Amino acid sequence: MPSPLPGLPLTTRYAIAAAAALARHPRDELVSTRVLAEATAVPAAFLSKVMGMLREAGLVRGARGRSGGYTFARDPATIMLGEIVGAVCEDCETDVCVMGDRTCGGDDPCDLHDLWSVASAPLGHLMGTVSILDVARRRR
Repeated sequence: MPSPLPGLPLTTRYAIAAAAALARHPRDELVSTRVLAEATAVPAAFLSKVMGMLREAGLVRGARGRSGGYTFARDPATIMLGEIVGAVCEDCETDVCVMGDRTCGGDDPCDLHDLWSVASAPLGHLMGTVSILDVARRRR
């Protein structure tokens, strides 16, 4: 039986893949969209949009032109997975009720709130403690 919970949106998966690929390069090196697209098998046009979102979030810096590309705005060891996800995925908010589109909590819990809190805690921990450099180093 398939999991009832959806996976991460495609944009989010692409952003994680691109950030991990970027983290495999020296921090002072500008990496072109073409190189990142080849490393991730993400279409270059879509990857440009994703990298733009990461740039707008202040996670990467970009330079245009023939020798342009992207580099991290700060040490990738300090950029947590949750920051990458948050930069590209508005629908990945953790405080939105899984039973609907409202925020629920201790004062106004939904029927699934207590169980969902227990189930989602490890994911929240992962998002806040695993850096994109950690992800890059796990390459198999």
